[in-house]
Amino acid sequence: MGALEDFVVRLFFHVAPALKEQNIVLDRTHRAGHPARTPGEAQDIPTYQGEAIMATVCNTASIEFEGHRIGWFQDLSMLTLQRRRALRPVMDLLRENGIRYKWGHPFHLHFTWQNETLSIRTLEEAQGLDGMPLCLRHQIQQSAPQVQSPRADGGCPKTHTRQNTSHKPTMVESHKERAALLRSLRISESGLRPMI
Repeated sequence: MGALEDFVVRLFFHVAPALKEQNIVLDRTHRAGHPARTPGEAQDIPTYQGEAIMATVCNTASIEFEGHRIGWFQDLSMLTLQRRRALRPVMDLLRENGIRYKWGHPFHLHFTWQNETLSIRTLEEAQGLDGMPLCLRHQIQQSAPQVQSPRADGGCPKTHTRQNTSHKPTMVESHKERAALLRSLRISESGLRPMI
């Protein structure tokens, strides 16, 4: 192994001591393909045996190791990106109604409704089966058969199209207005959208 591989193995043993019992196999370890950097500038080093390591450092912004500041960044797989994309109608709805959301790893959509944090992973959960506010459950479940979910392999069905809506996003001023607006939701083939 070269100097870079030795450094990466020592780093992995440092952050995940349980790995010392295993034989670490580096599929490839290299500096990322960026333009040449000046001495002392940070270098990206992608690694491809990282589940145990990322699980250990997932809440760590960066660490100091052998005189170097190390930051941890995980690439998202194509499957994760496709599943997140399938939830775009829900994200649009939340954004239009001033409801903040964030992504959980790898594809949980978290948002807060009436001081309760909710989490959804699929359009079915967004339809009220597990995650959406109770005021939407009845309307959403009545329309549930019309919504298509992503394929098992993470892709979107070819018939899944998003209709262009002519309304402008609405900013709501109070919880009552937000609740009234959310009650006016319906499900269409394109997913969740407000009826205005």
